[in-house]
Amino acid sequence: MALFKDIIRDLFPGRELKQGVFEKLDRGLKEVAEEMKYVLEENFYEKVIQLYETSRVRHGLMVVGEPLSGKTGIIEIL
Repeated sequence: MALFKDIIRDLFPGRELKQGVFEKLDRGLKEVAEEMKYVLEENFYEKVIQLYETSRVRHGLMVVGEPLSGKTGIIEIL
């Protein structure tokens, strides 16, 4: 993400990068996480949002990472 943000800043100097606001999604994620007994820590929450945003602009995607890194949990919560 840091590299992406740096590239965007270079392409559009002086423009502020805004984070997406998903109020309904945020409430839903918190409810589902609570029901499933997940702890929505900041890093975990950010990964769920990244997966959501990616799924909105891609026809297909793969979630990859180390074993026990939370891939299944992120997919299940979303």
